[in-house]
Amino acid sequence: MLFNFARVTPALSALSALTLCVWAAPVQIKKEPVVMSELVKRAPTAAIITNCTQPGQVALTYDDGPSNYTQKLIDYLNSKKAYATFYVNGDNNGRIEDHASAVLMDTKIKAIIGWRPLFMRPPYGNANAHVVQYLTQLGYYITNWNIDSNDWRHPDNVNSSLAEFKKVLDLPTAKSHGYIALHHDTYQSTVEKLTPLVVEYLQSAGYALVTVGHCLGLNQTQWYRA
Repeated sequence: MLFNFARVTPALSALSALTLCVWAAPVQIKKEPVVMSELVKRAPTAAIITNCTQPGQVALTYDDGPSNYTQKLIDYLNSKKAYATFYVNGDNNGRIEDHASAVLMDTKIKAIIGWRPLFMRPPYGNANAHVVQYLTQLGYYITNWNIDSNDWRHPDNVNSSLAEFKKVLDLPTAKSHGYIALHHDTYQSTVEKLTPLVVEYLQSAGYALVTVGHCLGLNQTQWYRA
């Protein structure tokens, strides 16, 4: 099953959530995703994931969309054969229900793409022990980042954001680790200027641009649930 981001973007922009759910595009699910009861039995260790487990890989992630710029970003990434993961937040783009519920957002996403996501990013990356335990019991992988582009701090200075990558990835031992990088597809400069710089830099340095699911060593059946 292949998800068409162009088709789902208008619908997602009407969703309501303060918590952020994820999927990657393009995505092809080759087998049936696991069911919720199986996830509860083998829930991941209660922890916030901040880095890839696969060395030499970078998972580009984008928060707070979809926006008017998201499809352009998808088109660019596809042209470069680069994968990315999107933590969508309908609350930023008009809402149809006034609930800050991960379960509601989960349900709304399933209504659009047919599957429920398994990756969760709490607002601003903040979650106390109770939230971590609760989301873990629900079967989510709580995924933050270890590279922050800070694109929201200086949207008019994309070189400053690129420098955030270089100060980490230019280190001699950088390729022995894996990275999850934070951006926001709500900023035009991130989509049109920063992302091309980042992709060119990473690909020229030999990094593989993958989804969060890939960089955690999970097969595609572990990215979603029915």
